Amino acid sequence: MDKTKKLNEVAEDVLKRYAKDYAAAILLNARIEAYRENSEEIQLRHIDTAIEKLNKPNKRAWTKDLLITVGGALFGAFIQGFITELSNGKPILITIYVILGLIGMFLVFSGLNRQ
Repeated sequence: MDKTKKLNEVAEDVLKRYAKDYAAAILLNARIEAYRENSEEIQLRHIDTAIEKLNKPNKRAWTKDLLITVGGALFGAFIQGFITELSNGKPILITIYVILGLIGMFLVFSGLNRQ
């Protein structure tokens, strides 16, 4: 590869902007990591963790998608069943549907949790 190739001025400006933005993102994430550990200063491990987080693809595990799907289904069953049984006046079934709704919402929020 020819190392004497010149960089276009526009390309150089864009490259510098990307480098500054990436460095700022690393610094911000490193500060967050240091803050979480109540550290007085940003350590190398904070920077390494920040780089890992930035380079990690933002994939959601299939288990989280499953939790959201099952939780949504349970919450949907709660809505339909609760309204039906409320008009029929059956307190035991109303209680069961409320429990299904609570479990469904718990599963949805567990699936949406970022950790």
